[in-house]
Amino acid sequence: MAVEKGRRGQAMGFHQTGGAIGAFIAPLVSASIAVFLGWRYSFMFLSIFGFILGLFIWTRIDESKLMDTKNERISNLRSIFTNQKVVRLTILLFTFGLLHVISYRALMPFLTTYAIAKHALSLESAAQLLSLLQIMGIVGSPLFGRLSDGIGRKPTLYIILMSQALVMYLITYSSVGILVILLGVMGLIAFGCLAVTDTWITEMNFPKIMGTLVGVAVSASFFIGATITPIVGFLADKVDFDYAFRIIAILTLAGIPILKIISDKDS
Repeated sequence: MAVEKGRRGQAMGFHQTGGAIGAFIAPLVSASIAVFLGWRYSFMFLSIFGFILGLFIWTRIDESKLMDTKNERISNLRSIFTNQKVVRLTILLFTFGLLHVISYRALMPFLTTYAIAKHALSLESAAQLLSLLQIMGIVGSPLFGRLSDGIGRKPTLYIILMSQALVMYLITYSSVGILVILLGVMGLIAFGCLAVTDTWITEMNFPKIMGTLVGVAVSASFFIGATITPIVGFLADKVDFDYAFRIIAILTLAGIPILKIISDKDS
């Protein structure tokens, strides 16, 4: 890889930081353009950047010289379904991907509603809390990435999972002032978790299918984001948000034994 092992976590963290900055800036820019020109032109304007970036990558960045041939890539992909060790690892990574940021995925869609309903905040104040999560991700990704460079990927992920569960649980008992602090911490943890997880997987002893393994974990993370939302909404309607969030906090801890099962020999 282009970055030496002792600095990969921090490098991946800075990569994730770009996403956090984009998630924070894009709504502000798109809304400002929409006010003057309408949403159609807002979407058209922002899409230009993706087109330019894609064109730049296509024309200016060379393919890796270590790229396998097409037949080798097909053979590597088939190995996922024929090698029991790889199948086991794939299943474990998918399961871990479901759990490692489940608290963040469950909290994000309902945060403004939760803050308004429980703490009687205005819509503007609740939206600011939502932005806080994204802003703290700018710091959290390189911070935890650097920590993982020092103490290791798995120890850092243990810390992140336990911290994420604790923060999610405490949110349900917090005042407004404490809620602001906890949401800031949650932003640090969630984006740090994504950076460290990606780095951890890329360093596993399966370089031929590294992209597939990363894709499995990322797909699981987005899948749980889509499925946990109606579950939390149902629980909130039947009981309340606090009860739903406490259950999610406990589920987050289920990622710890999954992380433990994954052999250090693989990573």
